[in-house]
Parts: sequence; structure tokens; C-alpha cells
Amino acid sequence: MKKTLIIGATPNADRYANRAAHMLTAKGHPIVNIGIKQGEVAGVKIEKPGTPFKDIDTVTLY
Repeated sequence: MKKTLIIGATPNADRYANRAAHMLTAKGHPIVNIGIKQGEVAGVKIEKPGTPFKDIDTVTLY
């Protein structure tokens, strides 16, 4: 499956970025979370902006 980068990830369950992360992982898609808040979403740590990533196929922005 294609890896998705989620920009604007947040541990706040009321936000669409959080919902998207859970939906993507439930369907088996690997994700990378980037956000300014610490924590994790769907079992994946939220990384700080500016961290370089490889093998990203799609990007979502929230």
C-alpha cells in the first residue's frame, strides 16, 4: 500500500486529521504524522515539521 504523509496531525479526536489517520490505518495504509502537538495518532508518533521522510506516495494537509 502507498504511504501517506499527514500534515497537521493532532491527537485531538475531534479533528479531521485524526479521523483520516485512523481511517487510513484501519484500511492498512502506512502513515507518517507531522504536527506541532506531541503525541501519537493511530499508533504512529507525531513528528516535528522539518523532519525529512522517504518513500512518501501521497500527502494530506489539514
